Amino acid sequence: MRVKQIMTPDPARCTQDMTVQEAAVLMRDNDCGSIPVVENTASNRLIGTVTDRDLAIRGLAAGKGPDIPVRDVMTHEPITCVPEDEVEDLRQVMIERQVRRGRREHRWCASWYRGSG
Repeated sequence: MRVKQIMTPDPARCTQDMTVQEAAVLMRDNDCGSIPVVENTASNRLIGTVTDRDLAIRGLAAGKGPDIPVRDVMTHEPITCVPEDEVEDLRQVMIERQVRRGRREHRWCASWYRGSG
């Protein structure tokens, strides 16, 4: 099975300049716990990811408020895959790197493990 068969083709996304509260609202409104962070809405170039856990641990638990920028809690340069990758290959990499959520890369990003397996 290919990643494209199980992925969300057009996920909600945010920029690193948005507040963590805006990211949390996107997660609520889109019923998800992880949002890709893009350079800007024009390019949609993936630069990171932010999860509900990031908001809780790096944000609230660290004493930060809802108005801090996403850049302060996000994961920079996330591990990604391409839609054509095999789900089993993705699963294996996620296990090896202790990744909890998958993130597909966009066509304009370089693949990080294409050809492995």
